[in-house]
Amino acid sequence: MKSLKKTNAWKWFALYIKERDNWTCQVCGRKGKGRFMNAGHFIQAFGHNSVFFDERNVWAECVNCNLWGGGRPEVLRELIIKKYSKKAEEELWKKAREVKQFTKVELDEIAKIYKKKYEELLKQKGREK
Repeated sequence: MKSLKKTNAWKWFALYIKERDNWTCQVCGRKGKGRFMNAGHFIQAFGHNSVFFDERNVWAECVNCNLWGGGRPEVLRELIIKKYSKKAEEELWKKAREVKQFTKVELDEIAKIYKKKYEELLKQKGREK
């Protein structure tokens, strides 16, 4: 199977995350669109498929913070605790230890769910696609 980041599931999930976070880096506060903004993982993406598509684990991050700044996990940890709870952070770490391989059917379903969530979010913001 190809990299999860090369799937439609990731495309729609990442777009949803960036829109959810208003295309603003949750680490440094910079705004940006397109390639300037990533969807970065608190718990490393590779090797932790079980939390790859978990909204609590993924945040809008500028390229500088995500790729060259190491993602600043201490900042993301505080965001998780503030937005969700300390228990949510603990649940993410527990879930990250689970082994998960996605099927094509599962990835297609994730793509469908997040395409819909993204379009609904745009509609809520008055910016229909």
